Amino acid sequence: SSELLNLCDVIDYGYCLCGRAAKLKEIIFADCVEDDHDVRFDAMTPHGHYNVPFTDKDNNLLGVVVLYVSHGHKSKDYEVEFLKVIGNILSIICQRFDQEKINKDLERYAMAKTMITTLSHEINNPLAIAVGNCHLLEKALPENKHLKKIQESLDRVHKIVKKIDTIIEANEVEEENYASSNKTTLIKTN
Repeated sequence: SSELLNLCDVIDYGYCLCGRAAKLKEIIFADCVEDDHDVRFDAMTPHGHYNVPFTDKDNNLLGVVVLYVSHGHKSKDYEVEFLKVIGNILSIICQRFDQEKINKDLERYAMAKTMITTLSHEINNPLAIAVGNCHLLEKALPENKHLKKIQESLDRVHKIVKKIDTIIEANEVEEENYASSNKTTLIKTN
């Protein structure tokens, strides 16, 4: 129900069955709505469920899948084993999706960096010619206020381009650091 989706939108580690499965990183089974089922609402019908956590290769939680079963359902070993396999498959899918996203982001970063470096170079070439000619004109027209304004503007452009070059050189992105900073989880932590 929409009420359940709202109540279970974000679950703390250890709260209700999903939060306990997340905290323990173990499958939790309930054959009915019992005391451990903290999330409740008036229209809730009797049910049971499996709460299946799945993790990455370093055992970091990626998510929890909830599978509803009929009230009074009895857990079977083959169901638990099957759900472990499903958890492993979900883990692989999530990690592969994350890696593909990271690779695309890194490709975009490399393209942007190349484009900015090229633009910087393309601006520097005519800028150097303009600055050089301004210096020559300054010798011929030392008191020309228009020439001073042009020179101030060219100096400003030069500083901006230099700043861009410095930023590009300083912002090398390492894939490992990028990947670890982009992890998300659906379970709220305090």
